[in-house]
Amino acid sequence: MDAHEKQQEKKQAALLADLRSTDTKKVMSALKNTADDGTGDFIVPLLELYRDTPSEEIRERVSELLSSLKISEAEDILIDALEDERFTEQRGAILSFMWNSGFQAAEAIDTITRCALEGDYMTAVEAMTLLDSLTQEPEEESLYQALIEIRAFLEKHKDSGHEVYDVALSIFQQLAQYERDRPLP
Repeated sequence: MDAHEKQQEKKQAALLADLRSTDTKKVMSALKNTADDGTGDFIVPLLELYRDTPSEEIRERVSELLSSLKISEAEDILIDALEDERFTEQRGAILSFMWNSGFQAAEAIDTITRCALEGDYMTAVEAMTLLDSLTQEPEEESLYQALIEIRAFLEKHKDSGHEVYDVALSIFQQLAQYERDRPLP
């Protein structure tokens, strides 16, 4: 590791420490610098900050950063966060960050669908929005798993008045359309 790489590593460690600070000014400064110097290593700490901060100003700034990610590994990190129990309450926000960043997640249709079915109404709407924006062909296994799960959900809740039933029905229709549009082998 050369001197420049060591300096970058020290700078990133300091930024990560400042993101975890209780001093709002330090956190806001770190957020500004994260926007300039951030890597994929900052995504989970930013999600933790979004989840834990009592400051609406900080939460808004983190949301702006996570909604404009242009880091190649960010999509995979956010998909992993959707499956991470530490971020269950933030799934709707994570789905929104993915959509706003232009991610497709065509290989995670099942994960996105599961978030919709397990979450509240707004999480389901965020999932539907992300699924509706797909321009890539969905990965086949993920699509079929999502269809199995959503059919079971719709059957189980058809007469229950579940808060996400109507959104789930819309998602099912979108997934069924993706299945119909798949080219034959």
